Amino acid sequence: MADNKNIFMKKRAKLEGAGSGESRLFGEGFTLDIQHVPTGYEVSFSAFVDNFSDAYNSEWSAEQVYGRMDPIPTFQNTRRALALSWIVPSFSIDEAKQNLDEVNKLLSFLYPLYSDPVTSGGDGNTKLITGGSNIVQGPLVRVKFGNLIQDAATGGGLLGYLNGFTMDPDFELGMFMIGRDARQKPLGTADVEYLPKAIKLNFELNVLHEHSLGWIKTADGYALRGGRKGFPYGTNSPVPVAESAPQVTVAGTEQSKAATKKALKKD
Repeated sequence: MADNKNIFMKKRAKLEGAGSGESRLFGEGFTLDIQHVPTGYEVSFSAFVDNFSDAYNSEWSAEQVYGRMDPIPTFQNTRRALALSWIVPSFSIDEAKQNLDEVNKLLSFLYPLYSDPVTSGGDGNTKLITGGSNIVQGPLVRVKFGNLIQDAATGGGLLGYLNGFTMDPDFELGMFMIGRDARQKPLGTADVEYLPKAIKLNFELNVLHEHSLGWIKTADGYALRGGRKGFPYGTNSPVPVAESAPQVTVAGTEQSKAATKKALKKD
């Protein structure tokens, strides 16, 4: 236990120390905000970001032609995927409980919004059928982390879908335990609550841009579509921007899917 305490105190000092980049973000009030689009529910974590990467991958189809050494490439699209991991530390039991509640809410964002089918009974009353449900909206999310993760047109959360979350408690730091002395209880009892002192979370966000992308020809030359300078990180860019570029609205309802696909094809 003493070793765990020493490790915990060292990591705490690292997070709270002046030399810690994560700590400076936390001290300046930076947060990682994630919203569940179907419900509007949100979670917010202090910016103890451990790893961040933003990958842009272009896809081409290559046609092989007889007698030609090089294929004829045709551009398909450029896809963007963000990978992020961060640490959620707890320095008290109350903080650990609150953080675990936030993690519970975060993990629930991987699930869609359902509509329970209903039927009208002969007496005119509406009865709920619990045997089956229809998906009304998929679990899209919006993620905001300063200017590094944002919608370049609005400055709000960046829309996308997640491949999943990974939740890794730091067992090296140990746990807070609630209940009677857990060390004296037989293995397998359920009335002891374990609260991690630190949790590492990570995800990969597949980005769905809600504004047009690419270049268009203008009277003065060429301009980047998107409606805001500095795509994707919001800096003051010398690249001219087509401010009047049409917005593409992405929603999770069945009705909007066809319109969304049609609009994206135009891009």
